[in-house]
Amino acid sequence: MVNDWEELDSLKQKVAGKIVLFNPKWHDYDTSVDYRANGASRAAKYGALAALVRSVTPQSIESVHAGAMVYAEGSPKIPTAAITTEDADMFARMQKRGQTITVELDLQSFQVAGTNSNNLVFELRGTTFPEQVILMGGHIDSWDTGSQTGANDDGGGFMTVYEALRLLKNNGFRPKRTLRFIAWSGEEFGDAKNGAHQYVSRHESEIEKHIAVFESDEGSRKLIGFGFSGNATARQLLNDISSKYLSLINCNFIGDDGEEADSADLFERGVPMLKNIVEDTVDQQFYFTYHHTRGDSMSIMNPDQMDSNVLGIAVLTYILADLENTVGRTCSIRVYIPYQPLQPKSMSMS
Repeated sequence: MVNDWEELDSLKQKVAGKIVLFNPKWHDYDTSVDYRANGASRAAKYGALAALVRSVTPQSIESVHAGAMVYAEGSPKIPTAAITTEDADMFARMQKRGQTITVELDLQSFQVAGTNSNNLVFELRGTTFPEQVILMGGHIDSWDTGSQTGANDDGGGFMTVYEALRLLKNNGFRPKRTLRFIAWSGEEFGDAKNGAHQYVSRHESEIEKHIAVFESDEGSRKLIGFGFSGNATARQLLNDISSKYLSLINCNFIGDDGEEADSADLFERGVPMLKNIVEDTVDQQFYFTYHHTRGDSMSIMNPDQMDSNVLGIAVLTYILADLENTVGRTCSIRVYIPYQPLQPKSMSMS
């Protein structure tokens, strides 16, 4: 058992013929997921028979967390699997007591041939600049770890964005620019053939006309604000919108990071990114407790919190789509024409 890469390297003489258990304590997702992704190859380099990794979560519910891993080029493809945090802690106590730990692995993993899936795309056409697009959505796939998974990651995400667009449509709101909904396919699989890459490939000629991309993929708890990645002029515009309008629905925080997995391809091509920021701890303990497990079911979803996302997403995307000028792309700073205050309109959530 090792707690980090440094400990693995220091114990490399003892690894050959053993099972290595990576037991890193939770700091954040990006730090912990490195062991799941690369642990097998790092252990195989020193002759390990197999690798186990502590589930990538701040706390478990006696459920393993699924996720992707990769084998390094030329590395032996040794078996690897996640275990619950409870089991990892038990092994740590046993090792501390000086017990010899024997584990028998019976893994029956296999990879099936590729198949086709589809993005789901539809739009509310703009009245004045229909060729200019605000893309908004979440991903439609999830890990298959049980009969009711993927409610928070990311069923709630794409459904709240869908409902935001439906809310605007049903209340007669038609902005100047096109609001285009997308439910991306294949985000969890994550390779060059997934829905995000396919969207950019198929819409290459339109990318210059994409004004912003909004993605919801970090949960649908109570909305407190939005994350943003883009240029300084666009950020000032977001701050103005936040203070004048988003503050009225108590979600006026604008964070510095709007990046999500599916929107990243568009960001690389100059499109500003936005995401929702919801009520959670700094290291997102609620989200990552259920993330990629059998526990990610509708039982953890709160309809009022989901509605707060629907309303906030509807307000923000409508205002962006109805501006006199665009928010400006990330590769250049454009001067925008200050927007005129909108006439208040009521929205019915029915």
